[in-house]
Amino acid sequence: MSRLLYASPSWWGMTPADERLKIERFINKSRRLGYLPANQPTMETMTDEADRRLLRIVVTRNNHVLLCLFPPIQATQYNLRPRGN
Repeated sequence: MSRLLYASPSWWGMTPADERLKIERFINKSRRLGYLPANQPTMETMTDEADRRLLRIVVTRNNHVLLCLFPPIQATQYNLRPRGN
């Protein structure tokens, strides 16, 4: 599973649906044969979690190499003074 999940945030989004189905079938067969536990999540669930983890790490670390690819943080200041009509 570690080989499938390695760098999955970079390649999973570009994988065609038929290739994703092949990976899911491989995981299901591995479950049936006893190589994986019965409660093993699907590949889509695991890649979604990997995406969330990567995003959380990039956002929380100021020196992450991927931070430069994100848009700058906009500081919105709200003016809540009542206006004269």
